[in-house]
Amino acid sequence: MKTSELNKKYIKIIHDYDEQTLKDILKFKEELKFEADQFDTMPVEFLNVPKLFTGEIAEHFERVVETMNGILNKVIRHYLDNAEYRRLFKLDPLIEKLILSPCGYDTLLPIARIDLFYNEDDGSFKFCEFNTDGSSGMAEETDIVRGLMSTYAFYKFSKSLDVSAFELYDSWVDEFLKIYFSDKNKTDKPLIAIVDFLESGISNEFETFRKAFEKRGYPAITADIRKLEYKEEDRYFYYNGKRIDAIYRRAVTGELIAKKDSCPQFINGAMDTKTAVIGHFRTQVAHVKILFAILNDEATYKLLTDEEIDFVKKHIPFTTTLSSGNYDYNEVLHHKDKWIIKPSDMYASKNVYAGVDLTDREWLQALQIGIANDYLLQEFVQPYVTENCYFDKNNQLIDVELGNITGLYMYNGKFAGIFSRAGRHGIISAQHDGFSLGSMVVRQ
Repeated sequence: MKTSELNKKYIKIIHDYDEQTLKDILKFKEELKFEADQFDTMPVEFLNVPKLFTGEIAEHFERVVETMNGILNKVIRHYLDNAEYRRLFKLDPLIEKLILSPCGYDTLLPIARIDLFYNEDDGSFKFCEFNTDGSSGMAEETDIVRGLMSTYAFYKFSKSLDVSAFELYDSWVDEFLKIYFSDKNKTDKPLIAIVDFLESGISNEFETFRKAFEKRGYPAITADIRKLEYKEEDRYFYYNGKRIDAIYRRAVTGELIAKKDSCPQFINGAMDTKTAVIGHFRTQVAHVKILFAILNDEATYKLLTDEEIDFVKKHIPFTTTLSSGNYDYNEVLHHKDKWIIKPSDMYASKNVYAGVDLTDREWLQALQIGIANDYLLQEFVQPYVTENCYFDKNNQLIDVELGNITGLYMYNGKFAGIFSRAGRHGIISAQHDGFSLGSMVVRQ
């Protein structure tokens, strides 16, 4: 059965049982609001129909993750070993110094979420971006799946089908601990700190991870990165007087560098600490968006097999810097719907401009901003469109067609789950009126 057929079946059930579905959805929204109030956040926006994938698509995603993980590991390793290759990335000297600092474990890419635009009809796709240590969305996915699975509509839909979802917390704890216990400075009972700028982090997600570590028997805390203390005498980080043996780094490198004056202890200590920082700053090599241009450089092709080169050519959209001149300016100016402009290192869709969402005048302004700041120019990929529905503020059932973006979680090189979003605009994110969906795999 195709995903489009599964979608239609689910939507029909909702229409057939709209009153019961409304009752279930309103109850779920109240639960989300209560949880959001506990953590002083906003409830996540979601739709009535989860993102449904077939078992065949899930198996395809496993192969995609395996291939991309192999490519990214080769790129990171070559960056560490080859100064000439490093120059292609043009990274801030401080970031480069952090990337090249010692690490007590061998894993190059502990965690990532690789986002792509996937065509469910023919299996074709192109990547959007690679997120590494700051990878998030686990809380949204888990909460939405839990809520939708509690509805009568899901009960009716799943009666004759095998429907499953992904577990995104304990599975990461398992891989985190494997990496930690491969570290040369490991201890038997590590104190683990989930570290971020707490005003930027996702508090309910951090709390769930903290509980997951403790469930496995390891004490864990959530720590603001600015309050970590580094002690040179033993080369460990401390928080409120307690020694930190392992850090789950959620602080995005770009934000860390922008706020470096507020956390000198962490930046200086990270250069030579015995605390296992998972992930190490070398993951930034995979995170920076300029990588999309470098992947299609001859210097990278020399690292890859013929199959990997073909994979890159097929699935990495054309990318260049606006300052490079490696494109036809008039073509870009007059065909805005074919292009998107983005910074080389940002997150949460900040300063991203999709031509399809802008007027001609706005697009010209975006180009000027991009050229002045050496932003990236990238081929725009039209998202795959699926049907869905939701209840509006008047509790009327509204059918919609929305573009999709799919994130594949990669824990220690393995496919671990899916993060799904949908939206009306060229940029699909919560910051651009997007919806989270909750991902499920359907087998006959």
